[in-house]
Formats: sequence, C-alpha cells, structure tokens
Amino acid sequence: MPQNIASQIRQVLEARSAKAKRVEKHLELLKNLERQIVDTDTIVENIQADSTFPEEVREKFKKFGSSLGDALNQLIKDFEIFLRRLSRGTINICVTGQARVGKSTFLQSVSGLSDKEIPTGSGIPVTAVRSWILHNPARAVAVVTFHTFESFRDTILQPYHTVLDLPFTPATLEDFRSYPYPEPSAIDREEHTKITLLVRLREMQKFLPTYEHLFDKAPAEIPLDDLRQYVAYPPSGDESSPRLHLAVKEVRVECPFPLADVEGLGLIDLPGLGELAPAAEERHLEGLRNEVDFVLWLKRPVEGLGYWSQSDGNLANLLDRARGSISSRRDFVWIVVNTGGVSDHQIESLERDILEKANEGVKDKHFRVCRADVKNPQEIFENVMSPVLEHLGERLPVMDEQLAASLYRRSEQLAKQIKEHCKLLDTECKDLRARYYVPSETERLDEMAKTLREEIARDLQELIDDVAGEQEGEGGRLRRFAEDYKAALEECGRRLNEWIEQGFGVGKEEWIAGARRRLRVDLYPDKVIVDGINHIRTALARELFTLDEVFKRHLREIWEAVGEVFAKRLGSLLPPDGVGETRLRTLQHCLEEAAEPCPTLAKAVRQLLEVQVEFRTLIYPEVWDQIRTLFHRFKAEAQAAIEGEDHSSVAEILFDFFQSAGRKTVYESIKILLETADRPQLVYATILGVFEDQFIRSEESEKEFKRLVRSYRDSVFPKEFSGFNPNSVILQRLRERVKVANELAETLDSESRA
Repeated sequence: MPQNIASQIRQVLEARSAKAKRVEKHLELLKNLERQIVDTDTIVENIQADSTFPEEVREKFKKFGSSLGDALNQLIKDFEIFLRRLSRGTINICVTGQARVGKSTFLQSVSGLSDKEIPTGSGIPVTAVRSWILHNPARAVAVVTFHTFESFRDTILQPYHTVLDLPFTPATLEDFRSYPYPEPSAIDREEHTKITLLVRLREMQKFLPTYEHLFDKAPAEIPLDDLRQYVAYPPSGDESSPRLHLAVKEVRVECPFPLADVEGLGLIDLPGLGELAPAAEERHLEGLRNEVDFVLWLKRPVEGLGYWSQSDGNLANLLDRARGSISSRRDFVWIVVNTGGVSDHQIESLERDILEKANEGVKDKHFRVCRADVKNPQEIFENVMSPVLEHLGERLPVMDEQLAASLYRRSEQLAKQIKEHCKLLDTECKDLRARYYVPSETERLDEMAKTLREEIARDLQELIDDVAGEQEGEGGRLRRFAEDYKAALEECGRRLNEWIEQGFGVGKEEWIAGARRRLRVDLYPDKVIVDGINHIRTALARELFTLDEVFKRHLREIWEAVGEVFAKRLGSLLPPDGVGETRLRTLQHCLEEAAEPCPTLAKAVRQLLEVQVEFRTLIYPEVWDQIRTLFHRFKAEAQAAIEGEDHSSVAEILFDFFQSAGRKTVYESIKILLETADRPQLVYATILGVFEDQFIRSEESEKEFKRLVRSYRDSVFPKEFSGFNPNSVILQRLRERVKVANELAETLDSESRA
C-alpha cells in the first residue's frame, strides 16, 4: 500500500477525532434541552387534566401539546450515530450484494482469512452473523459478543412473531422453550414465506439446548480456527450440529491484511440482504447507517443475476437511505463486477445494463463500476481496494462535512421551533397572570400570611417552653426527656454490674485461668492489670454509647411535635396523619418548589432535619476526664493489693479487685452523668430555639411567609378562595421550565450556526 494513501487515511481519522469534541458538546446540549422540553410537555398535560384550572384555560393549553420531544429524541439518536462514526477510529467498508456473487471470497482475498474463518457457499447464504474484520498487523484473533436473551428476543424472535401473527412473544427463556408453536401444516399452503419462517422458528426452539448457555456470556476471544461455528449457518439437512450462531450478536476479527496495510481499515459483512428473514433489510439498513463509511456492492453476471433487476433497484434505494445527507451516490457506493468464472460477453452485458439503467447512460454517473476476480487478491487490491482508499482519503472528509452540516441545520431549525413554542407558552402564562390577578385578594393573602406566621410562632414558643420545663401543670410530653435519660443511665449501670458479677463476660473460673496463663508468660502482673482496667473501660464506653438511641428517639419526637405544629396550621399542604420527619421533609420540598421559592424557610427546616444529638459527642467528652481519673487510681490500687502476695494467688486477688473496682467505676460514672442529666433537655430546647429564630425572626421570614401562602393558597386555606390562582406552583414550574428551555434553545441555535 502506497505510504501516501495510508498517511492520508490516518489524517482523516485524526481530523474526525478532533471534530468529535464539538459533537459531544452539542449532544450534551441537546440532551439537556430534551429534559426541559419533556418536563414542559408533562406540565402542559397536567394542566389540561387539572380540574382546579378553569375550563377555558385547560382548553387553551391543549393547543400547546408538541412533538418537539420526539423530534429532539430522533435528532439526539442521529447525532449519537454521527459521534460513533467520528470516534471509532476506523474506516469501515461494507461488502454487500445478493447470495452467489462472491462476497465471502472477496473478504477472504482482502483479509487473508480462509474458509475456516469466513465461510463461503454456493447459491445460499452461509454467513449468519454480522462480522467486522479489522486490519491489525500485530495479532490474529476473534472476539465474539453474545446476545442476552432479551436482545435475542427483541431482534430475532420478535420480528418472526410479528410476521407470523403469533399472539405474543416469549418474555423469558423458559417461555420460549415451552412456546406452543403451530405445525407448518396449519398455515395456508400459498403463504410459502410464512411456512419457511415458521420452520426456522421451530428449529430455533428445537436447538435451544445447544446455544442457550451462551446467552449473557461476556465477550470471548477465540482462536480463528474455531470461528466458523459461531458465524455460519449449518449445512442444509444437518440435524446434529449446535446452532451457536443464534446466540451470537456480532464478531470482531483482527488480523493482518496481506496487501491493504492501512491502519484503521475495517471490512464489514452484514448478513440479511436477500435473505428470507423478518426485518432483514431493516437490520441491514441499521448496520449501514451505524457502522459503515463506504459500500462495495458486488454483482456477478451469472444466471439470474447478470442484469440490473428490480431487487437491484430496491438495494439502491436502501443504500440511498443509508447514505442520508451525503449528496453523491458515487461518493458512498461503488459497484464491483466479479469477473471470476464468467465470460467477457456476460461481463460486458451486465456492465451495459448498469450503464443504461443505473447510470442513465453516463459512465460512473451514480455508481463507479470496477472489475476484478474476487479470488485474485492482487487484482482485488489493484482494481478495487487501492482506488477505493484513494477515493476515501479525498472524499471522506467531504462526506463527514455533509453529514455534519445536515445535522446542524436540523438542530438550528428545531431550536427555532422550540424558541417559538417557548414564546407562546410564556405569553400565555403572562396573560393568565394578568387576567386572573385580583389586587384585593393579594392584600388579603398578605394579612393571612401575617396571622399564620404569628400562630406558628406562638405554637413553636409553647413547644420550646414545654421542652425546657417552663410550662406549668400537666401536658408537657417532651418534659419527660430528662426522666427517660436518667432511667436509661440507670439501666446501663444495671447491665454493667450484671456483666461484672458474671465474671466480665467469661465467668470467674475462665477469667482466673486466663490471668494465670498470662502471668506464667509475662512473669510480672503489670500487663494483666493494664489490660483488666482497659477491658472495664471499653465495656463502660460501649454500654454508655447505647444512649445514642435514646437521643435519636427524643430527636424524632421533637420532629414529630414540630411536624404537628405545621400540619395543624398549613391546611392540606401536609398530610393530616404521618411521621414527623416525613411531614418536615414534605414541608421542605414544598418551600423549595413553591411558585415563589422560600429558600430561608426551607433551609431552616433542612437544618432541623440534619441535627444530630449523640451521647458520644455531646456528653461523654465532658465527663471523660472525671471517669479517666478513676481508672488512673486503679492501677496503683491493684498493684498494692497484690504486693507481697504469693504468686499462685495473684489471679484470684486481681479478679476480686477488678470486680470491686468495676462496681465502683460504674457507680461513680453513672453518678457523674446523672448530675448532668438536664443537659440534653437544654440542648433540645436550644435546637428548637434556633429553628424558631430562623423560621420566624430571620430577615426574610415575613416576605417568604407571603410567598408561601401565595404559592399554596388553596392548600393552606382550603375553601377560602373560589377563583383560579395565577400564582399556582404548576404555572410557576411551567414558567421556569420554559425560561430554561428558551435559554438552551438560544444556545443551541447559536452553536448550530457556528
């Protein structure tokens, strides 16, 4: 391969990679815009169905239903196909044509592979799986990608079931295994195609045990010598071979091409053209659109194929659809006449028919025509591959530019449609606000907001007094927090003393036996003493840390009480029955999503829900120094207790000492903690006080209360107002989505024209 052609192809691939960055950015913009348009369409549909809107408003919004979301979705798919084209780093040439024209032999001649890897046959299709053959001078291997059952069902079973009018497609592998397919004799004899398809479908079911193990299997590298069984149909009448090809989604073959030594060159074999299979041509088209840069259309002047037929016209139309906005057929498709095994007269007759019927009497007008014997690699290289690669080096950038220009034009047109749609929606929202705005109602709402704020302030202050123990008489359900805490402390003490009495969790005899073993090894008792003290200390901390659950329970009760305050005052905005935390989270969401957002009030609620009150961080650090002092004394006391004692009795003496010291530690620790038992109650009162300050007395509070009641007028004050609320949350959301969509459409318009 001439170096200038290989270099030119490499430059084309590098230029594609550079263009991909702009496409990625544009694609992200399209996806963001799609989300906004889908949200906008959903809100419009909700308005049409919302009985709180006047009938005339609902009817008017029916005209705003749009197909813009579908148009965006299709444009996104087309940009994604184009991005894959730019990013894949290969030049893909598809070899297509009817059976018997020499496609597999052509692929063998270019790739250097043999009949073991690329099966050939006479008169019937033999390649069952889409294959991509990539030039790789460094290795020869095949990578097989398998179907999941879901992809097998959707791409293979579903088309058969549709054409055969079967009642449903098997949803699972077991459904397929047991599906009651009818006998071929049940189909009218004149419907030959359906009979053939049913026979194939029954064969897939019959041979399922031979290939079902491959579903969901990870892509696998296999030696080239083993490839044929994964890509080829079995010979006609073969009832013993497994049907592995049915589980194969696609195959990628890498091998060194003997003559076409061009980095990134790939050949694609797309089965399906001319095959009797449901949706075969559509699958062929999908493969062409998604993976192919150029098409070599093989024809061979043998009996039944030596002229330009109706099927050739159909294939030309299919290729036109595949090339999309590439302006010239001859840029995208060349015809190769396979001259092997035929006479000059047959060749000239076919070329004359192509000239008259396909090229309108002008040589190579629509399709450039090449000649080569597909069995001769040198002839294929000189007459086909070398001219093709030279053509692609020159014309592929032009084709890429034509595809890009078309996509960006569609993007620009769609951006203009979206901007116009947004303008109409925005105008309607403004008209609604002007038409239904009632000044006197606004003043009344302001007064109601003021009263609501005063009532909630009074309720919260009563709650704070209750927690702080400042209310007189009965009824303060939160005033028992201190008593709960004291009871929990005493229960901790009881469990710790029980643990001590039972021999520190192992029993007296086992503890003493273990201490003796340690003393025989360590000789001196200091380490046994230190470990014993640490054992008691960690047990104390572990038990006291269970008080975290008490604090969590109390905090949930605080949320419950605050939630009740808001549920009582905010009408139907919050559920009448429910968990306090759930009510507060609902309130936070409503404040954040209000037609006129209330960020300060929402933040106050969010921070209340984020509060954590824990024994280990709130109480324990403050009393730890006093508790630690107890343990410091124990070491000296333990050493004094065993001083002068016989070595054989030290373990028993230490056990008795630790039991006595442990009970004393528990008593003193609980006593210290009980002296500060009112502290958690003050913490809860402080938490509520801070929340009240933020929610009621912050600089933004008064203004945001007005926003709250304007946004949720009919929920906070049900039955108080009979008219339509032009400040409703749904309309505000619509205005916000329209604003964002319009801004994105402006950017899309600008980017499309860049």
